[in-house]
Amino acid sequence: MLKLQQRVFGLSSRAGNHRMISSLASLGYFGRSMNSSNSNLCTVISPEWKHQRLYYQTSQSDMNDSTNKTTGGLITTPIYYVNGPPHIGHFFTSILSDTLFLYHKILKNRKDMIFSTGTDEHGSKVQRTAIAAYLENLKKSSPAGTPIPSTLEDSALIEKACVEFCEQISNHFQKLMNDFQINHTYYLRTSATTEHRETVINVWKHLQNQGDIYIGEYQGWYCTTDEAFTTETEQYKITHESGQEEWVTINRSSGNRCEYVTEKNYKFRLSKYIDRVEKWLQENPNVIKPKERYNELMEMIKKEKERPPELLDLSISRTRDRVQWGIPVPGDPEHTIYVWLDALTNYLTVGCTMGNESLNWPPTIQVIGKDILKFHGIYWPAFLMALGKDLPETLLVHSYWLVNGVKMSKSLKNVISPYDLLAETGVQPDLLRYYLLSEALLSTDSSFSMIRFPMKVNELADIFGNLLARTFNKKFHSEVREIPYRNLRFEHVGEVNPNDIVTELIEQLNDLREQVRSAYEDKLEVRFANAAATKLLKRCNQLFNEVKPWELVKNPEKNALYLEELMFLVGETLRNCAIALYPVLPEKMTYILSFFNQGQPLLQDIGFCQKGTSLKIQTDPKILFKKIAEVKQEGSQGKGNVKQKH
Repeated sequence: MLKLQQRVFGLSSRAGNHRMISSLASLGYFGRSMNSSNSNLCTVISPEWKHQRLYYQTSQSDMNDSTNKTTGGLITTPIYYVNGPPHIGHFFTSILSDTLFLYHKILKNRKDMIFSTGTDEHGSKVQRTAIAAYLENLKKSSPAGTPIPSTLEDSALIEKACVEFCEQISNHFQKLMNDFQINHTYYLRTSATTEHRETVINVWKHLQNQGDIYIGEYQGWYCTTDEAFTTETEQYKITHESGQEEWVTINRSSGNRCEYVTEKNYKFRLSKYIDRVEKWLQENPNVIKPKERYNELMEMIKKEKERPPELLDLSISRTRDRVQWGIPVPGDPEHTIYVWLDALTNYLTVGCTMGNESLNWPPTIQVIGKDILKFHGIYWPAFLMALGKDLPETLLVHSYWLVNGVKMSKSLKNVISPYDLLAETGVQPDLLRYYLLSEALLSTDSSFSMIRFPMKVNELADIFGNLLARTFNKKFHSEVREIPYRNLRFEHVGEVNPNDIVTELIEQLNDLREQVRSAYEDKLEVRFANAAATKLLKRCNQLFNEVKPWELVKNPEKNALYLEELMFLVGETLRNCAIALYPVLPEKMTYILSFFNQGQPLLQDIGFCQKGTSLKIQTDPKILFKKIAEVKQEGSQGKGNVKQKH
């Protein structure tokens, strides 16, 4: 009989500075790392489900001992634009990235993998919004009648306004990461991370020295909201409240207003690399997921190539009189580096400057929304080709979350905040994560539903949490003990033969590993792994109900072994499902694994009796899942419609 040993594991923190804490093995704890601004922080979860904190540091040389590329990698989110606090769309991108990171970092044991996120804080839109916020605060804090300027002219005041605004909004994003325990290794701010500024300047100099940057003139439409030049425009007539009519030009792809600009700026020779980008995509169609976005990107390239080279080349600077808030062009302080070149370089900052390039480059998976596909699918690989850097392995492009069939927008006032959902429903934070990752479709937009939300949460509470509590309460399982698998046959007294269920259950358990692997590595859709686990849990609940342990326990001398057999089958199902669901629900599944005396969840350990033919099982489990009340009809989408069940 194999005895299962408990092991300790830790997630990554600062790249090159952290490692597993093997000395904790004797404590039986599992470690999960989180970032802290002042120290290296590891949250340790004990079998008693209490949180303790340990602080530890290791040297850079410890990290460099490993040269096995398969242990490294890089998962990234886009850095989020600081035009407002985070909403459910930002949250989804972050939890999807975090889930992929945990799968590779923990289940695949890629111990040197890192995960980056952050905020994009430069550009004309941020500058305008920051100035407006500064003047509004000035108005509120000044005595009545004090004249307030309509704008700011002084460069020092503009910088002060931008710094204050960016810090405020970025703090909202950092709070989201911490409150929802998103396990990022690096949080990068383009306006405040020193290594990033240095990397951007080095990138510019490299491109300029090899002739890929030249001074030119741009005439055309610029969308401040999108921070993008565009040729895809349409004109609309709008009527103001005063009755005055005005023709406006909008960006066709986003619907945002454009202005016609004529200015000298620096250009990147995209025309030199566009054919290479196209060939790379043709030879590597699976680099863009899902397939629908690949097809869309190839159409974008086709349209781009119809333009003459001088129009195809990409403007990568703005004159300083238009945009002061940004990194100045090296050697030419009259120009500011274009926000998208600045923003895209954040990945190089993380993977090559702050991380270990031999381990963390190229990016393993870069998660983005479909609205920024052009920037990441055309401009980004072109920049990397010019720099001689390896290209990303996968660009994972997700669709939008809609509310009542409409994309979330501040102007429509239909933005859903994850904090509002927690406050109004009482749902546990990780169950919101579970719902979104179980419902999201990558290829098409998903609609947030206040009917589906409690249904999915309560289903998991029933088929997982309730099964755990029903099986291992003191009535059936009164003490901690090791329970073996005996391959017994249960008595068949009802319409359904429980032994047939056992056979199907074992087959499904043996299929689970490949289903999880395929979901995370082939499809990159977490919902398939979640669905495989819930299917197993439902089958196991059926087995429990057919065997009827509440009847068996009435005659313990006769039925003791059959009770133990059921304990093992339920326990083995929960053990396997805990590994499958770990990337989505890491804290809860850590508790489940400790309940069955398991260590680090590994993909290779999924399968019936894959960890041995006995389980050492605790007793009297905690209540892990709190239900929330279901609603009968759609209300205001998260405006007090749902309350927690007690």
